[in-house]
Amino acid sequence: MYYIEKYISQPIHWYRWEEREEIPGNQLTGVYLLAFLTNQNKKVVTFEELLCKEVIYIGETHRNGRSLSSRWDEFERAARTGNSGHAGGKTFHELALSLKGLFLAALSLPESVNELELKLSIMLIERELLWEFGQRFYCRPKCNKT
Repeated sequence: MYYIEKYISQPIHWYRWEEREEIPGNQLTGVYLLAFLTNQNKKVVTFEELLCKEVIYIGETHRNGRSLSSRWDEFERAARTGNSGHAGGKTFHELALSLKGLFLAALSLPESVNELELKLSIMLIERELLWEFGQRFYCRPKCNKT
């Protein structure tokens, strides 16, 4: 997990979905994971613990003006309505999952990185996490169709 360790220096915590605005760096771009967990609120986790079998979605945002927070709002709208705007949220809705009990962990990247490197690193970290998840559990998270 070279790229994750290169860019992410802050501790990683799981937050309840309804407390997502408390996540440091939520106005930045980055990578995020969604999981159904119990008793994990604000627990610090290692990279190894982060990729657990309870993860249902790994996503990212790297576009200008589109923060993690705004992407999570798009997920919630799609999850509640089934409308387009977030493929993972739409799949979440199709699977008839509930936002109750959903946890979120985010990896925001520092703004000090140049824009091209930032965008490419975010996309690479998301793919690195998806690849590692597949290696561990022989599948992709249930809300990641591609």
